[in-house]
Amino acid sequence: MPVSNSLATSHSTVISRRAHQPVTAPTEHNLPLHLTPFVGRQAEQQTLQRLFDQARLITVVGPGGAGKTRLAIHVAHQMYKRFQHGVSFVSLETTTTPDALVFALAEKLRLPTYRGVDPQRQLLDALRYKQLLLLLDNFEQLIAHATLLIDILQHAPQVQILVTSRERLNLQVEFILEVNGLEMPTQESWRAVKSSQAAQLFLGAAQRVCPGFAITADNWKAILHLCRCVDGLPLALELAGAWVRLLSCEEIVQHIEQDLDFLTVSWADIPLRQRSLKTVLKTSWDLLTQRQRQVLGQLTIFADGFTRVAAYQVVGASLSILSTLVDRSLIQWHADLARYHLHPLLKRFIEQQGQPGDEIQAAACRAHRLYFLELVQHQTAALYGHHPDRAAAVIGAEIKDIVVAWQGALAADDLAALAASLDGLSRFYELQSRYHEGQTLFAQAIEQLSQHVPFSAEDELMVNRLRIQHGKFLCLLGDLTQAEVLLQQVLAVFRTGVDHGDIIHCLIWLGRITNYQGRNESACTLLAEAAERAQQIHHLFYEARSRLYWGITLRDLGQFTAAEQQDTQALALYRTLGDRQGEGAALRVLGDAFFEQRNYERAAPFIHQALSIDRELHDLSGESLSLGLLAGIYYYQARYAEANTYVEQVLLLMRQVGDRHMEGICLSNLGCNWQSLGAFVEADACFAQALVLFRELGARRLEGNALACLGLQRGWQGDYVQARDYSQQALDIALALEDQSGQGMAATDLGHALAALGQLAEAEQLYRQAYTVRQQIGQIPPAIESLAGLGAIAVQRGDLAQAAPVADELLAYLTQQPLYGVDDALGVYWTLYQLLQMLGDSRAAEWFERAYRLLQEYASRISPDSLRRSFLENLPAHRKIMRERALRPVEDLPPDLTRQEFAVLRLLAAGLTNHQIAAQLQVTLGTVKTHAHHILQKLQVQNRTQAVARARELHLL
Repeated sequence: MPVSNSLATSHSTVISRRAHQPVTAPTEHNLPLHLTPFVGRQAEQQTLQRLFDQARLITVVGPGGAGKTRLAIHVAHQMYKRFQHGVSFVSLETTTTPDALVFALAEKLRLPTYRGVDPQRQLLDALRYKQLLLLLDNFEQLIAHATLLIDILQHAPQVQILVTSRERLNLQVEFILEVNGLEMPTQESWRAVKSSQAAQLFLGAAQRVCPGFAITADNWKAILHLCRCVDGLPLALELAGAWVRLLSCEEIVQHIEQDLDFLTVSWADIPLRQRSLKTVLKTSWDLLTQRQRQVLGQLTIFADGFTRVAAYQVVGASLSILSTLVDRSLIQWHADLARYHLHPLLKRFIEQQGQPGDEIQAAACRAHRLYFLELVQHQTAALYGHHPDRAAAVIGAEIKDIVVAWQGALAADDLAALAASLDGLSRFYELQSRYHEGQTLFAQAIEQLSQHVPFSAEDELMVNRLRIQHGKFLCLLGDLTQAEVLLQQVLAVFRTGVDHGDIIHCLIWLGRITNYQGRNESACTLLAEAAERAQQIHHLFYEARSRLYWGITLRDLGQFTAAEQQDTQALALYRTLGDRQGEGAALRVLGDAFFEQRNYERAAPFIHQALSIDRELHDLSGESLSLGLLAGIYYYQARYAEANTYVEQVLLLMRQVGDRHMEGICLSNLGCNWQSLGAFVEADACFAQALVLFRELGARRLEGNALACLGLQRGWQGDYVQARDYSQQALDIALALEDQSGQGMAATDLGHALAALGQLAEAEQLYRQAYTVRQQIGQIPPAIESLAGLGAIAVQRGDLAQAAPVADELLAYLTQQPLYGVDDALGVYWTLYQLLQMLGDSRAAEWFERAYRLLQEYASRISPDSLRRSFLENLPAHRKIMRERALRPVEDLPPDLTRQEFAVLRLLAAGLTNHQIAAQLQVTLGTVKTHAHHILQKLQVQNRTQAVARARELHLL
């Protein structure tokens, strides 16, 4: 029936007049009064109130149990005074015919009936001059007779109609408000669950039967699961809440997942249709045609929503039938995702009704499997291309259905479909750092295929290819021993054949595993063979990855020139392929190699280029690695706060993705940062966790590095015996692995410990070895640190002949650039000062002042004050510089400021407390307090802060 223009024209006039004219007569309503609180729906309330200013016919549409009626009544209670003749609520639950609809309206409006008069005409006449809101509840079974509402609107220009229905009225003039589940927790946390609308509704229902019930640290996860299980459906939440008196939240969820009949109550004060969720769902189901039921039943094959194309390709659902199901609130359309969604409870109900038919369902399963595994196959090339993030997003949106399709292919022995999608699926899980999911999927596939009887050659080939992928993810998860055993077995099988690709794939990951384990010579052999074979068959990706990992291994051996050559070739290959993710990885590895050589100027551009690509591709794993390297640069530049910020972010992400290898590296780096700040307790905790991980993973090289760091720290803490033991363990590991970088670090740290224990000859030998190996592998700043160890021994011995050449070499380096890339840079400056002082060199004071200024510059970047103090006091070289500066003579003191008072003033300016100053100057606490009092008097200030400021004005500090 066409809508007349007069209806549209009168609409705005009526609404405008009503908004500006006060109600002149008492209003009335027959709205039900609910005795339980209304929860949530703030956005829907605001929308509905706004629609009252725009529309005369509003339909609140949603599935059964969504709370349509409750929302409409709640808003009507707020709005009824706007209508001179109030609100008339009409429940249409049992009304199915047009005559019954007219009589129901007449009855609620209390209209008298006249014999011989058309009831509909009488109704329209009675409404003609009414300023009224009609609230028509449960209209879905009357959709075919909705034209009566048009008649009412045309004949009664001041009437507005609010309808609740599971289905749209399909009238041109209706305005739609869709209502689905309540807002659910956006995060997995106790606080997020407590504040969500869904959990609040459940809580209210639970407290009505169990007043002491609360959302606690023990049950919030189960409540979150419950909310998700019912998709926030209000009726389901209220029915579930009624069970907390007898069952735990975990048990409630289990019962819901097993049987929909569980969500049933016998409350006498709610309509019969709302006492059982299954009854609510059955009502919607019964209103469908046979074809609609068939399509809806087939749509349950989708695991996590579906697109229009998927629905058509898999079950032949036309746009028309999908639209009908949306209109009837049986599926929801999410425009922002361009996907349809089937409520999980409705899906479970439909599955209980029985499938459409064996042949129909089998065809749908085949179509589902074909569609989703072909989707992976079609995206595979893009996963290796310029925008792998886009291809990963396509697969990620469908991953639950892809896994179902994969499992379906396994059950159907469809080896061709499995083989075609294997590479793309593995690449997706790797790019997304979803290592656990990849490992589990391929392990289950191996187990299932291995049980085939008979076990064909095709089965064996597929199982072995799956084993390679399984081994890859075991490696990425840090289970190196199991991964190596598995891949060695597969490699032995493939070496008997002629398939180079599978052999190369095995070699690459075996090379990576042995590199992680510190067996770098073996790793080089494996990766060199992989690169050669890949080059022979012109497999650019395998060659690029082989050379990339080969370069990393050569770097770990200290062969930086050879490493740069391999990594540069890998970078060129990735660029030829257009593989942006690989390009970013190669740039990062090149930067890492220069970082290891402490050449930060060359390292930084590569790392920043890699970081740019990581962010462009939304590659969180790659971004974490790049940020970790930048954190390392900040660390060696004594910018500890920035370094800590980056490392903590990376550590959190590595724990989320399950990368235990990188988690250990982050913990070790974080320990180094805390150590350099003098926060030894925090550093110990990090090193302890890192060592556990490295030992579990068999990552010997990294274990040795962590032990060397602990050895250095124990020496700083004055425990030279433990420092010696840790450093010796680190050196033994580095020697066993032929890790030259590790040898230089451990030998230097062991030299420090032995020198402190008075074993000067042994310490000297270690320093010389460390200096030589660090020079050989191009680690110049660390070599300078080892050289400073020789200088410290010369000072201890008073050996002028040895002191002079060491001092000259230190001066030659430090005059050209500041010392970065070492663990104790200021220790080197302190040693140079001691050497020059012992040699009677007039430059001693100048170099001491340089050291002091650097220390103050580094300290100024550190907050809070407590951490700054630990930095100044807990590291031996820093402590010595501060004490020396406090006691050094100063020219042009104020006439009455003594040198002891000036020493106290300097330490006050450094942020030290009275107790700490007393310890530094080796005087009593009372003496410090006396000096501080005199300083305030002589500088004519009131407190220490003013004293420091005044001293700076006088250029005393």
